[in-house]
Amino acid sequence: MERLYFAFEAEGKVRLSEEEKNALRSFSKYQEEIEKLQIAKADSATIKAYTKEQETVIKPQIEIIEQLIARDGLLNEYMTGQMYVNAINNSMAIIDSLQMDKDLREILKTKCYYEMLQYTHKELPDSLISKFKKEVTNPSLQSYVLVQQQKYDKVSHKTIEHPESLMPNAPLEGITDGEQLFRKIIEPYKGKVIYLDIWGTWCGPCKDMMQYAGNIKNLFAGKEVVFLYLCNHSTDKSWKNIIKEYGLTSKSSVHYNLPDKQQSAIEKYLGVHSFPTYMLIDKEGNIVNRKAPRPTMENQLLNAVYKELEK
Repeated sequence: MERLYFAFEAEGKVRLSEEEKNALRSFSKYQEEIEKLQIAKADSATIKAYTKEQETVIKPQIEIIEQLIARDGLLNEYMTGQMYVNAINNSMAIIDSLQMDKDLREILKTKCYYEMLQYTHKELPDSLISKFKKEVTNPSLQSYVLVQQQKYDKVSHKTIEHPESLMPNAPLEGITDGEQLFRKIIEPYKGKVIYLDIWGTWCGPCKDMMQYAGNIKNLFAGKEVVFLYLCNHSTDKSWKNIIKEYGLTSKSSVHYNLPDKQQSAIEKYLGVHSFPTYMLIDKEGNIVNRKAPRPTMENQLLNAVYKELEK
């Protein structure tokens, strides 16, 4: 973790405070000592005693590191990227182990890369694209993936319209209670009807509904309606890419991509069991419909929202 964050800083992705640097170094040394004890085959009592001895020193350092991880999402993004690389490599190894002709093998490999792009909604790392070009030599199959790669690369570099729609997590830092978090989020919109969309970048049905979001916003243009999006377990880059791809920002839209623990706390409070979940919140902040009509159900949604607007 120490090496990763120092590399992130060297690449200009993060600026570490001295306190954060010291916490990373201290935690790294602590891990090294544990590893030395394990290599020396120390008994569990010895390791436990060392851990207890270091507890008062290392606990504050761990809290600093946890705040760092929650602040920028870089570690989560990196680990997710590594997971995708491993998934692709495993799929390639399985395909190579099968007895089939070269053309069929390249079709299956192309399908793996294409589905990864569609799942993440962001461009694949250069290392994976280089690997793909070596694995798949058929120009038509290459084009099938590379066109999608270019599409998501373009989306990544696209400017977000209405960037104020993307809300910072800092004002919510330290709040762990789901109800308290939810109330804090909706507090600024008292007097307005809120259409809540709980979704994830990994969720196919969620993304299917996104294409109808523009029509729904047009239905309530100029009305006291807020479209609140809470994103579940998604990297910052995929979150922003999907928002840009489907044009989900507007003067009436609010987006949060909270740390997993906070998002889970809100979902537990709201009783979320499936994705996407839509809810309707009245002008006083009361949840009046936990199974609100989906964006495809325009007439039902129109009636439900206007019923609350007219109260």
